Amino acid sequence: MAAPAAAAPNTETNRTDLAQTVSLCRQVYEPLGLVVRAEASPFSARVGGVDRGDRVTLAENYSAITGPQGRSWIPITYPVTGFVSNGYVNGTRSNLIYCRNVDPVPEPDPPTAGERCRRVLAGQGLTVRAQPTPFSARVGGVDYNDRVTLVEGYQGIQGPEGRIWIGIVEPMSGFVSNGYGGASNLARCIVQ
Repeated sequence: MAAPAAAAPNTETNRTDLAQTVSLCRQVYEPLGLVVRAEASPFSARVGGVDRGDRVTLAENYSAITGPQGRSWIPITYPVTGFVSNGYVNGTRSNLIYCRNVDPVPEPDPPTAGERCRRVLAGQGLTVRAQPTPFSARVGGVDYNDRVTLVEGYQGIQGPEGRIWIGIVEPMSGFVSNGYGGASNLARCIVQ
């Protein structure tokens, strides 16, 4: 008995999903960065922060919420779930801008050797931190599909928030989040 044929991928659905993911991507424009709050209020608990240029993902079907003091709040789901201020409702400037240089189609990996090479899978890219914690100083960032080199003898370090951190040495030294133990933010580079 022959095995059933694999279903062909629905490229139209994949394009729609990709377009929606790209359309929910924003970059922080506020020079001082933004605080991520648990609720749409400047008085709510801080759950994280994002620096200027960092990418955030808006919640699906989001709508702005007018909070205390006339601020417009936007729900986000990445890099942490919460709310960020998008400026004042009647203001002329937004704290978030559409993501730049979002490349939805990765180029094939060039030939590479080494067990420590990884490719970034996170659609928003990853922030590189000085220490394995989301509150550590930001060293830089790596975009979706960029290659990173793990530290020699690498091991995952579980942070107090449950996130798994991995040390990298290229393109800069620091730590990136490899997720919470489920889906990984990094994949092995492909040798051609």
